[in-house]
Amino acid sequence: MANPECVQQDIVVTAGGTREPIDDVRFVGNFSAGRLGLAIADEMAQMGRRVLCLAPQESIDRFGDSDLVTYDTFTTAASLEDKLLSIESANVVVHSAAVADYAPVREPGKIRSDQAELAVRMQRTQKILAALRHHFGPHSTLIGFKLLSGVEEDELVEVAHKQLRDNDLDMTVANDLQKLGKEQRRVIMVQRQKEVPVEAPNDRVASVLACEIDLLSAKKWLANGRI
Repeated sequence: MANPECVQQDIVVTAGGTREPIDDVRFVGNFSAGRLGLAIADEMAQMGRRVLCLAPQESIDRFGDSDLVTYDTFTTAASLEDKLLSIESANVVVHSAAVADYAPVREPGKIRSDQAELAVRMQRTQKILAALRHHFGPHSTLIGFKLLSGVEEDELVEVAHKQLRDNDLDMTVANDLQKLGKEQRRVIMVQRQKEVPVEAPNDRVASVLACEIDLLSAKKWLANGRI
């Protein structure tokens, strides 16, 4: 489905990885395919929610086949930030996209390929997650994701709690790259007062996360007298 002007959305999901250009033909990227984020978008749309999913075109082509979800694309961290912050309001924001922490200082044209070595200077990108609470306000339910690789579970949970506190999130979904399989994955739903592990096939994990996110949103609206 084509994306209308971004004004108000019930649910906004970001998914997939950014690509940061080195020059006109090369880029720095990551391994994120966006499968889980797009599955969450589909699950929440099947609950009857109005869902906008922001993802790279390649991720949408592979996993974004829901007629119930509105899709729009991004390529770089900057383009994702622009599109996300152009949305005036949202009940829920699920920020699962793998956003580059650093982006190359772009060279004009194409860097010559006859050099024995190539040094690329990188600059830190803006932390999109840090801007979400201020932009969407206290009543929105904000979900972050934290991926580490090959760490003890206690460390993963500790880092997820820090992300939760630092960005005033309602939940962080923590996962370890070494425990992500093609068909099965393990994640930990980290909230202020609890941590709940989920280990299941990918589609089941997406369903559990979507239900928990919907419940968190309903509780927040009820607590604020908006239901």
